[in-house]
Amino acid sequence: MSILGIGDITTGDRIELAVATGEAHIAYVHRLEVDILGQRLGIPVAFCPGWPSGTQNLLGMRGFLDQLLVGLDHAAKTLFVSAKR
Repeated sequence: MSILGIGDITTGDRIELAVATGEAHIAYVHRLEVDILGQRLGIPVAFCPGWPSGTQNLLGMRGFLDQLLVGLDHAAKTLFVSAKR
C-alpha cells in the first residue's frame, strides 16, 4: 500500500511523538512537496501507524506551520493564512 507516493513509511527517519496524555508513539518522517495557497512547500510529514485516532500522516510546526503566517479573528470566526515570502 502506498501513502502519498511512499511505498513503505517505515523507511523514513524514525522519531518519537507524544499525545497530550504523554503516551508515546513511533513515527517516520519523510520530506514531501505540497501545494499550499498556490505555493509549493517542501515539508517534513510524520507517518505514525499507531497514532490513536487512526490518522497516519501528521503536519506540524517544523517545516509546515513555520512557513505560514496564521491569524485568527475569534469574534468574526475567521482564520487568515498566508505563505511567508
